Amino acid sequence: MSAAAPRDSFTDDATVTHHEYTHYLLEKIWSIQNFGQAGAISEGIADYFAASSLNDSAIGSYVQVNLGGTGALRELDCQKVGQTCQKLSNSSWTGEIHEDSIFFSQALWDIRRARINDQPLTGQSCADGLVFQALLFFPESFSEFYD
Repeated sequence: MSAAAPRDSFTDDATVTHHEYTHYLLEKIWSIQNFGQAGAISEGIADYFAASSLNDSAIGSYVQVNLGGTGALRELDCQKVGQTCQKLSNSSWTGEIHEDSIFFSQALWDIRRARINDQPLTGQSCADGLVFQALLFFPESFSEFYD
């Protein structure tokens, strides 16, 4: 079933609504700047929690289909066939927070996968807790988040 209009597909896609809800919750905890590395962290966190809450690493697949495309807007699981793990470099930095967040959200998804592999029953909640607790240090750069 397709959306009534292409713009409706954004509200009909559960990964997108979970992503936006995560932004809302983050704003209640910490009013992060929505540009530069802080903006990319915000986008990466929103993608991570949207994906983790639905146990689906593909963000925006429903949107893509309704806009005539295939795949996902952003794929967090870089181990899927046809996906590549993104790396941060001077040449990969675009200045657009959605594009600049992908390597970050993929790294978070890798942490999630490792925790689930090591602790099948509690791994997801452990990874989600680690990501959430890191926010309480109010990181505004990738190095601050890493620390």
